[in-house]
Amino acid sequence: MENKMDDNVLRLLKKMSLMVSVREDQIFAENDLTAAQSDVLKILLDQEGKKEIFSGDIHRELGISKAAVSMLLKKLRQKGYIDLQSTTGDDRMKQILLTPRARQVKEELDKKMDLFQKYLYQGFSGSEYEQLGQLVSRMLANLKSDEEAAGQEQKIKEEVIL
Repeated sequence: MENKMDDNVLRLLKKMSLMVSVREDQIFAENDLTAAQSDVLKILLDQEGKKEIFSGDIHRELGISKAAVSMLLKKLRQKGYIDLQSTTGDDRMKQILLTPRARQVKEELDKKMDLFQKYLYQGFSGSEYEQLGQLVSRMLANLKSDEEAAGQEQKIKEEVIL
């Protein structure tokens, strides 16, 4: 594949990512949420009642740093969307619990996101939408395998040093 084309696609992906974040910030502002906070809240709402959720689950699901997850959870707690509860056996592990406020806005957040996605994908055929999902999933898999390889390489370097 030609480098100029690669640069163009990457630039478009970055631009789209920024525009989606800005638009989501606008959409969720009346709920006093940012795009990132709404992503975390959506995961929590989707998982409620299925299993206990901890910050590590959010870290793995979103692929963001543990420090970023901690900051997002702190903000959601300050805004009254979540509470944190120590678990038995390990005071460092805090289970994330939704508050009534979070449950009250679930339907509204879902509707807003559905409308935004319909707007974003307007003009796409079903097969185009499906193909886009497959292509983006493949790109993410490439990045994850590259991250894993880099992690293994770092472990080997550390073992050699020790």
